[in-house]
Order: sequence, then C-alpha cells, then structure tokens
Amino acid sequence: MVHKGKLLEEKIRKSGKSIQDLCKQLDISRTTMYRWFTIPDLNPKYLRQVGELIGETFSEDPDVAMEVREEIVQYIASDARCYELLKERNKYLEMYHKAQQDLNRKNDELLSLYKENSNLNRKINELLAARK
Repeated sequence: MVHKGKLLEEKIRKSGKSIQDLCKQLDISRTTMYRWFTIPDLNPKYLRQVGELIGETFSEDPDVAMEVREEIVQYIASDARCYELLKERNKYLEMYHKAQQDLNRKNDELLSLYKENSNLNRKINELLAARK
C-alpha cells in the first residue's frame, strides 16, 4: 500500500511549489502540512486540495488516483447540493421580496385612503361649523 503522506510530500517537492505558500492557500499551518506527510492513509480530500494547487492528479498509483477521483466526485456532488439549496433559497427570497413589495403597495394605498378620509372629515367639520 502506498504511503499517501509521503506521496503528497514527494509531489509537492517535485512541483517546486513552496510549502509555506501552499499552506497559506489552504489556510493551514506548516505543522499541519508536515503532519500530513506522516499519515500513511491520508484523507483523499487533502490530496485533492493540494493536487488542485500543484496540478497533480496522483494518476501514477491507480488506487490513490481512484480515491482522489472519488473525492472529486463527492466534492462536486456537495457543490451540486449546495447549488440546489442556493437555488431554493433564492426562490424563497424572491417570493419574500415580492410579498414585501405587495405589502408596501398596500400600505401606500392605506395611507392614501387615510389621508382622503382625514380630508373628508375636515370638510365635514368645516361644513358643520359653517351651519352653526
């Protein structure tokens, strides 16, 4: 079985990319990266993340390549689920904004009717006062 941590270290060093720069891009500490190098069965998620940054697919080892591909599929699927949830959220936000606009229109109508009613009451009071 391939030691995935060592494989990751080897691929990073061959890429010529700085470990420090990769750590910044991944928002992890250098200590974490060096710890990854010691893990024989490193999570394919980390291989995928680093692989994207260094342009590596880990295709030389079929087992590792398969795990990385499966991780990519899961990552894309989670992206798709997020996309669907965002679409659903946007639909409800649109409904909310439409309802808010309708409510504002109704409030404007009520305010207009209130002003009209106040003007009518004032005129009635003026007419009643003029009759006396």
